[in-house]
Amino acid sequence: MNWPDFTKRSSAIVVLLALDVFFFLCTFTAYMLPHAPDDLRKLCAGAFGTASGMLALALKMGGPDTPTTDDTAGTVQQTTIVTPTPEVKP
Repeated sequence: MNWPDFTKRSSAIVVLLALDVFFFLCTFTAYMLPHAPDDLRKLCAGAFGTASGMLALALKMGGPDTPTTDDTAGTVQQTTIVTPTPEVKP
């Protein structure tokens, strides 16, 4: 089985989004249950807030995914600066 590479930014955003949805459902369920203790409601609400903050930070950071270290990936550009030889005046 091929596992996804969780070090890439896009994969991390998907994982954080899944956690955010899960904690939202837990919070919603805890508040809908009439016999749920207040500590459970506070715990679920705190977990949802924390997951939302992490997701917002990951989305705010922007930028591309981490580069791959494969030898065949990408292109190489080489820049050469040529300076003319100074003219010698007699």
